[in-house]
Amino acid sequence: MTAAWVASTTDDGQVFSTLTGDKAVGPHSPSPMGIGVSKSDARLSRSIQVVVQSLMDGGTYLKVLKRYHVPGISIPKATINAG
Repeated sequence: MTAAWVASTTDDGQVFSTLTGDKAVGPHSPSPMGIGVSKSDARLSRSIQVVVQSLMDGGTYLKVLKRYHVPGISIPKATINAG
């Protein structure tokens, strides 16, 4: 659940307002998000990357972000330790 989703769904969006995307955090989110995996399990890391990239390529990733009203935080590519 995101603040943007709560703001847009509470009392039909009449109670809260939010800023998203560049207006809120600049071109990149100040708090990195990801999936924690042991560095010793490179195979699992790569498998997760492939699956996430598949979700991105198929449009599901953006659908989820839009569902929770945060498409502005999308990234173009699934990476491993890209910083």
